[in-house]
Amino acid sequence: MRILNVEQNTDEWRELRRSKIGASDIATLMTGTDRDIYELYLEKVEGKDKFQTDAMRRGSDMESDARKWFEAETGIQFERPVGLHESQDWLIASFDGLNFELGLSLEIKCPNEVPDILETSRAWKRYYWQVQAQLAVGGHEKAVILAYSPTKQVQATITRNDDDIAKLIAQGAWFHNLIMTQTPPAYIQKREDTEAQEWAEAARVLKAQMDDLEEQWK
Repeated sequence: MRILNVEQNTDEWRELRRSKIGASDIATLMTGTDRDIYELYLEKVEGKDKFQTDAMRRGSDMESDARKWFEAETGIQFERPVGLHESQDWLIASFDGLNFELGLSLEIKCPNEVPDILETSRAWKRYYWQVQAQLAVGGHEKAVILAYSPTKQVQATITRNDDDIAKLIAQGAWFHNLIMTQTPPAYIQKREDTEAQEWAEAARVLKAQMDDLEEQWK
C-alpha cells in the first residue's frame, strides 16, 4: 500500500475521491442498483453532492468516540491513513483505523439502531464489500467492524477473501474506465427504455378507454 499525503474530510481529500474509487464506492458497485451506480457516476464526473443520511452524519460525528472506545477496550492504537493500492492506482481506502504492526483495520459504523448480530443485518453485504476493498488496498488479512453507540457496541471480524477481491477489482476497474472516458453507465438507457415502455402502455390504455367510449355512444 502507498500512503497518500492527504488528510481525510478535507477539500483535497474530496477532490481525490472524485478521480479514484474508494472502498465505500466498491460497496455501491457490488451491491447497489443501476440507479445507485448511475448516481455514483454523477458524483464522480459532475461533482454532484452525495446525499448525507442521518446514519452517515452520526457516523462522522461519533467516529472519534467509537475509535477511542475500541482502543480502550483492546489496548490497540490505530492511525487513519488514506492508502492507494500497490498496483491498481485507481483504488483507494480511507481507513477509520489501521494498525500497521498487527495488520488489522477498523471500520466504524454508527447506525440508528445497533443490531444484535452484524452478519444478519440488512447492511452487512455493503459492509463486507467495503472492508474487502480496504483489505485489498492495505494488503492485510483481517478487519474488525464496530457498530457503535454510547450504550451498545457490537463487533464482527472479516478476513481477506482473494476471490472476492478479484471480483471487486474487476468491477472497480470497469467503473473507473467509465469515469475516465465520461461514459455514463447503463442506467440511462434502461431508464429511457422504461419510460418509453410506460408511455406506450399509457397510450394503449388510453386508446382502449376511447374505444370503449366510442362503442357506448354508437
